Amino acid sequence: MAKEARREIDLEITRNEGRGEEKAILTLTTDKGMHGGIRSSATVGWLSPDKLFRSHTFVKDYAVLVSSKPAQRVTQKAIDYQHGEVFTDGVVKALVTAAKAHYAGVWPPRVLNAWEGDKA
Repeated sequence: MAKEARREIDLEITRNEGRGEEKAILTLTTDKGMHGGIRSSATVGWLSPDKLFRSHTFVKDYAVLVSSKPAQRVTQKAIDYQHGEVFTDGVVKALVTAAKAHYAGVWPPRVLNAWEGDKA
């Protein structure tokens, strides 16, 4: 069975909502979609001070579907290929910028075309 491809990036943003200082972690994931095919997404989760718990609020926290493609079979090779193809250095930089701006209140949530210039 194919496993997800995943990369985590510390956004260097913290918050304290009564549980101690939590860190914002941007997670880039490529996996089998709920309805088949392969999907790549970027989400921010908040890592607890003890690093044992991560929280994400669907409406409030940053999340974006970067790519979704149909596939006859979802293999590890296909997941790894799409992860590398989708999350180029330029796309990762744009996602980090968008996520940081989301929490700064200056970027509309769920902006899907922030990295269009990277596809040249």
